[in-house]
Amino acid sequence: MSPSLLEIITSTDSAARDRAVDHWCEGRSVAELLAAVAELDAYRRRESNLYQRVRALFFITAIHR
Repeated sequence: MSPSLLEIITSTDSAARDRAVDHWCEGRSVAELLAAVAELDAYRRRESNLYQRVRALFFITAIHR
């Protein structure tokens, strides 16, 4: 099973952290993608680390593309 997008953003392992969001999105339903966007949006609103907040925003943007 692939890691969640939050696991990709917060991972200390560079191999996991450097995964492409497009690859994660492949084969997922619209409902799954929208749920991921909601999870990322909630995460970025509560996260204090600016880098991780911006990365979550980039992931949201990529999913909406």
